[in-house]
Amino acid sequence: MNEADKKNELEQSEEGKKEMAAAEEIEAEAAEEVGMEETEALAEETPAVEAGKPAAEKKNGALGILLGTVAFVLFLAVIWMAPVGVDSRSEGLFYAKENNLYFYNGEDAPYLVHKNIGGKGSYHYFYYGWGADLSETGDWGYYRANVDEQGLFDLYCRDMTKQDAKSQLIDSGVFAYGISRSGEDAAYIKVIGNGMELYRYDGEAVHFVSAVDFTEQAGIFVSDDGSCLAYTDAYGILTAESIAGEQSKQKLTDSAVSYGLAEANNVLYFVAEGEAGYNLYSYGFDNREAELLAESVSYMQIMPNDKDVLYAVKPTEVIPYGELIIDDMAEADAALKEGAEGYEAKLQRDKIREAAEAGKGIQPMMMEYYLYSD
Repeated sequence: MNEADKKNELEQSEEGKKEMAAAEEIEAEAAEEVGMEETEALAEETPAVEAGKPAAEKKNGALGILLGTVAFVLFLAVIWMAPVGVDSRSEGLFYAKENNLYFYNGEDAPYLVHKNIGGKGSYHYFYYGWGADLSETGDWGYYRANVDEQGLFDLYCRDMTKQDAKSQLIDSGVFAYGISRSGEDAAYIKVIGNGMELYRYDGEAVHFVSAVDFTEQAGIFVSDDGSCLAYTDAYGILTAESIAGEQSKQKLTDSAVSYGLAEANNVLYFVAEGEAGYNLYSYGFDNREAELLAESVSYMQIMPNDKDVLYAVKPTEVIPYGELIIDDMAEADAALKEGAEGYEAKLQRDKIREAAEAGKGIQPMMMEYYLYSD
């Protein structure tokens, strides 16, 4: 009788059933003990966190997060996976189809906003990522239409809470624009002859601000209440301009290479040239003050929460050669005489030894990444 037959015969008898149940109970207890041992071993290997002790220390408003290569790649993957369509706020989105612009609020059926948005140009290029904008609450929408071969367009504003609302033409020949978080104010650049001019729209009327010189990478930022604008020109000059009440203009830098507005804080962050490299600065639209945040910055990005900023800093500390090199040829080199085989190589090693004794070393290749929260 084979093992399978014995098992079947045993299961058919009452005594066999009791034996089978006892065996299963023993196996369950054994498995539980193994699981407890594995859990205890894991607990011993995992360092405990002291009660009341924070996981990371926040200093000067910057949460120092030094991300490893794998962690940072995953971190950027999360950022890149964030919605970046035409306008992807939770209150709705714009999209282009067959040269027409539509809006979908997430509940009702999509409806037509504007016909023939392309004009004589190509509409789809101008509606991927930056062709239309929606206010934070979804009440107001701004969009481009009649885009021509040079990329100039008609700028429209529309009440998005009513499907039968009529779009309002703000201006034509517009080159670039930006809106406030509430959508009640906007600023835009208009081409006038061979020059460009900056205008402000307050929801009712258009106001001239100043003559400017812009490039295709022009940045235009509007404060929450529309009382202050910030913009860059063709030469990297970043200017903040108060346009409500007593008007004033303040040049923040003439070497802006990166910039972005944290709308939740009403703060503009930018990277510009400093005395020994590029630095990260902030400019508060509320207090009209610029502040140095970090030096030797090589990268910055406003986070999806429109509040925090991620930036990279080149390490300033040097790793001494003495910590990297084990000199196992010192005795052999000391015995070498001039003209002997290997003497020239020994001279090269001597230079390294001299540098190590002088405290010289190399800078780490990895950048340090920090998350700043105001």
